[in-house]
Amino acid sequence: MQSHDQIPAKGPAAPADLVASIAASLREAKDRDVALLDILSKNILVMNPANTAVADALTDIEKLASKRAERADNGQTDHP
Repeated sequence: MQSHDQIPAKGPAAPADLVASIAASLREAKDRDVALLDILSKNILVMNPANTAVADALTDIEKLASKRAERADNGQTDHP
């Protein structure tokens, strides 16, 4: 049995690793919305988001919603 002094210490995850881990975890979730997650990963789930990250994400989400509404009118879907 190893003593406490012999066990290598694990420091906290680097912030970039934490963000990547969150994004990966969301991608693996059941019933995930990949298109929405792509938007969030591009704009929000980054280490240094732009000052306009929320506005940029909102614009992309509105475009996605419009596209999906148009497809729904035609009986098509691209999400779960």
